[in-house]
Amino acid sequence: MRNKSIILRLVTWPAEAIISLVLVLTMLSSCKDIIEPDISKSQVSLLAPAPNSRSTAIVQSFQWSPVPDARTYRLQLATPSFTNPTRVLLDTVIRQTSLKRTLTPRSYEWRVQALNAGYATAFAGRSLVIDSTNSLNGQSIQLLLPAPGFATNAANVTLTWARLPMARQYRIYVSPNPRASSLAPLDSTIGASTTVTLRLARQSQTYQWRITASNTNSQVVSASQSFEVDLTPPTAPTLTSPAASASFLALPITLSWSRTSPDVVRDSVFIYRADQTTRVIGFPQVTSGTNFIVAPSMIMLNSGSYFWAIRSVDRVGNPGVFSVKRPFFIQ
Repeated sequence: MRNKSIILRLVTWPAEAIISLVLVLTMLSSCKDIIEPDISKSQVSLLAPAPNSRSTAIVQSFQWSPVPDARTYRLQLATPSFTNPTRVLLDTVIRQTSLKRTLTPRSYEWRVQALNAGYATAFAGRSLVIDSTNSLNGQSIQLLLPAPGFATNAANVTLTWARLPMARQYRIYVSPNPRASSLAPLDSTIGASTTVTLRLARQSQTYQWRITASNTNSQVVSASQSFEVDLTPPTAPTLTSPAASASFLALPITLSWSRTSPDVVRDSVFIYRADQTTRVIGFPQVTSGTNFIVAPSMIMLNSGSYFWAIRSVDRVGNPGVFSVKRPFFIQ
């Protein structure tokens, strides 16, 4: 009888108690899912620059080995050291295991810490000295903007590069690539400035540019970088379905089309009333795909005739040519 009584009490637990037990077990299970591995005893292995490095190169690439189970890394840079800093020049958290910076001649200390959501390693650090020199030999110029492969339809393009402390003047060279008979290269000395804004010809063209830095006894030329002026609008999309003059009892209706221009990033969907000029309220609608569902939750179309059309927009914002207007009917 005693065992039977125990079983009965277990079976007749209140529903609230059972629900509470389930919630506790669920929370414990969830906590297991978010626990991060403990990396606090792991070490960050620095790769470059070498310990106690001295260099005349002002562009330095800070590199370290990945730490297992780390999500991000904190990179700090101070001058002249972290024990006696006059300035902390960099304190950033990144996912990659390297970062490039242009430095001026002086003493530095840099250090890296690995992180995840719950733990952090100790910092690993090294000292670095950038020696002052009047020679530009062995230096490199960082071209900053525009980024490689940049495209625009703007009339003006601003070019920017990192300053070399020993440089006294810069010379810029911009050339159409491939060469265009109607466009002459630009080759101009611009003094000590590290930025210049160009007003380019209003035609689609790819350009290459580079910078030469110089002083009284040396010079250095940057690598070349390209950008594109794109003024060519996308071609008209081809409407695929529904067929012209298709008839529908009610919404929804799926509109589909195809593109012929490779750099289209979005399309605008237009629906017109029977006069082909008055747009239905709520249109145009924008989509990144090549089909669009006209849903009853979006608009109400009464019985009658309508037309639809598509217009593409490319990566730099050039609006394209309208497609043909295709009729459809709501019964």
